[in-house]
Amino acid sequence: MAEGAFRAAVAYENLADLPSTFVRATSSAPFLPVQMLRDPHIGRKWRGMSASESLFIDLGSPAPIDTVALVGCNVTGTTRLRGSLADSEAIAGTVIDTTNTGGDLRYRYQIMLLPEPVSVRYLRIDLDGAPDPIEAGRLVIGQRHSFRVNFGYGWDFRWVDPSKKVKSAGGSLHVEKKRPYRVLNLPFEFIDPETRWGFVEDLDARVGASADVLLLSHPLEPNFGQRAIWGFLPETTPNVESFFQNFSKTYTIEERL
Repeated sequence: MAEGAFRAAVAYENLADLPSTFVRATSSAPFLPVQMLRDPHIGRKWRGMSASESLFIDLGSPAPIDTVALVGCNVTGTTRLRGSLADSEAIAGTVIDTTNTGGDLRYRYQIMLLPEPVSVRYLRIDLDGAPDPIEAGRLVIGQRHSFRVNFGYGWDFRWVDPSKKVKSAGGSLHVEKKRPYRVLNLPFEFIDPETRWGFVEDLDARVGASADVLLLSHPLEPNFGQRAIWGFLPETTPNVESFFQNFSKTYTIEERL
């Protein structure tokens, strides 16, 4: 297991969104094409025609990756990830071959983590087993960055229910049901200068409060979706020098729907 595997990590450079990346699927339902995996709204999904589908990704050129995720995915069976430098079907000469079993429909994440970055051009994701035809709302491919010192006590992970409640003139309560989402707060009390001026600075400058990130609060948790969140930062928070050459920062991330 790579050093730092148990500490919180964030992935924010999504190769799946680059113009040079091409994605195709074994099948797509009418008006729900595979291109929907690039749409920032998770509710706008790609949907296959069966409970067994495959995705084929060409990154355009070799690139190092260690994190692949499908957000808003209803797979409850098996997810297999394979990667190759030469074979567009990612069967011959594989440099990646890993499998996840099971999925939690409360969270709808399929996340595959490699212990170290591997250079790859072609990826294949085989999806098998779902209560309905397989679907997913977002594809994420890239590298994750781990904090050298994990977040401290006082972190929280909560559900937010945005449903509207209105009382009628007669006193009856009417509820307009909306899908709940999660909010994660992680306080990092010990951030060294290299981390602060490295990916922490890059995340603030390039992503800010307008693009999505994948934050893994517990990368070794078997139920990845329970402890991971794909969303955006409502605002960029300050990097505070709490004492000489040490910084602190709190990240708040709202789940994307």
